[in-house]
Amino acid sequence: MKQLRFWAIFLILWLAFLFNTERVIERISEEIGSPPINITYSYTYVFVLVTVIFTLLSPRLRKRYLVVLLAIFIVSYFLLTLYYYREGILTELPLTITQIGAMVLTALITLQLNHSVNKFEDVVKSISLNRTGQVPKPFLEEQGAMYNEVKRARRYERPVSLVALKFDSRQLDVAYPQIVQEIQEAMLEQFTITSMAQIIRNKTHGFDTIALHNDYFLIILPEINGDKALQKGRVLSDEIKTKLGLTVQTGMANYPENASTFERLVELATENANQVKSTKLSP
Repeated sequence: MKQLRFWAIFLILWLAFLFNTERVIERISEEIGSPPINITYSYTYVFVLVTVIFTLLSPRLRKRYLVVLLAIFIVSYFLLTLYYYREGILTELPLTITQIGAMVLTALITLQLNHSVNKFEDVVKSISLNRTGQVPKPFLEEQGAMYNEVKRARRYERPVSLVALKFDSRQLDVAYPQIVQEIQEAMLEQFTITSMAQIIRNKTHGFDTIALHNDYFLIILPEINGDKALQKGRVLSDEIKTKLGLTVQTGMANYPENASTFERLVELATENANQVKSTKLSP
């Protein structure tokens, strides 16, 4: 946390210095009666801001990608300087190099801030995992296992149901007021996902497959018909409401009652989870 604060303060101070250097020099020039000296091109500020924003918006930005980014910026910067100061490019060269150096230094400071944020996120994630368990595997990894269950049900003419649970991340600051004070709001969603996953695992069987698909928990329930699946969804929803204070939306689709393909089961279950109140499923 100290490192995060240090780099955040350092970046703020550096940007404040960079954006006010020209004004300070102008004030000094006025006091001593010398003509003002232009040491910063107008477009330098744009390049610096874009560098900071792009670096911060790329949380896991690697150094080699940053090098590529800076190379593109430097070439673009040189081309702009050549366009505006082509007649005196040689006299402007030292100033151009200095400003490019300032831009590179800004990128490196922002990258250090990014690393500190990543470390903080990893620590919070580790804490949440140790307290609540593992995050479900992504849908793409468990899609095959879920599809095989539907395929088996179709082959042996047995029922299988898919339950989708969806929560609204906007509830987090209401459901966890104490946690919001202790950890960053951005990390709260990770904590919630792992907590919900643990509750779902405790209320389902080992042979049920659970996956995380965007904002949905998808649970495939072999040998379960539509009525029992709806009941299971309500049990999970009530348990999450009781333990976490979150209201989740529940959707369900069953083979062969509502759909005959795995893709359609996923589509129907998620569509019904988007509805605030339960309605009849249509194939």
